[in-house]
Amino acid sequence: MTTSSIANQSKPNPVFLRPALASDISKLETLLNRSYRFEGWTHETELVGGIRTNVAELTSVIEDNQQYLFVYPQTENGQATGEILGCINVAIEDNSAYIGLFAVNPDLQGSGVGSALLAEAEVFIQRYFCYNNTTFAQSAAESSANENSIKMLVLKGRDKMLAYYQRRGYVCTGNTQPFLENDSKGESNNGDLYFIEIKKALPLPS
Repeated sequence: MTTSSIANQSKPNPVFLRPALASDISKLETLLNRSYRFEGWTHETELVGGIRTNVAELTSVIEDNQQYLFVYPQTENGQATGEILGCINVAIEDNSAYIGLFAVNPDLQGSGVGSALLAEAEVFIQRYFCYNNTTFAQSAAESSANENSIKMLVLKGRDKMLAYYQRRGYVCTGNTQPFLENDSKGESNNGDLYFIEIKKALPLPS
């Protein structure tokens, strides 16, 4: 992929996503490991070593009917080139949707692509809950535990990443999850590593 071809898609408006296919797995593995472990402002190298994902995990995600992995394909003259510039995953769990495997080609980071991908994923989530007859909270008096929401996990120590999501309406829930080392998550470079849960309540459907 040339620098000029990337520059041509540096500020996509709108962004068109498609579901990931088994044939995308190799490129997705490269993109995610590059973005999380090696390059760009989103990398976690100071906190985590090893890889971020592998073929087995990506295959499992694509085959899971409660997960929706989307890719942002590079296009030239309206035709896909076969390259993948970004990806984002939505996992449905009860009345919440968890976003993960969120990555943008490091050469495009800071250009608005990530924000556009996140916005598209949020629209998908709201439509999913509406179309699947999930009950939306109807008043402020109802418990926040029953609200449809979008959740994510951010590693402790990733202050810049946490601030990025807070600017987009996400708040810390006070919940944490341990960082479990395995073949698809990498190894901690910090013995006190854990995830901070953040969430964003979905607006009521109009």
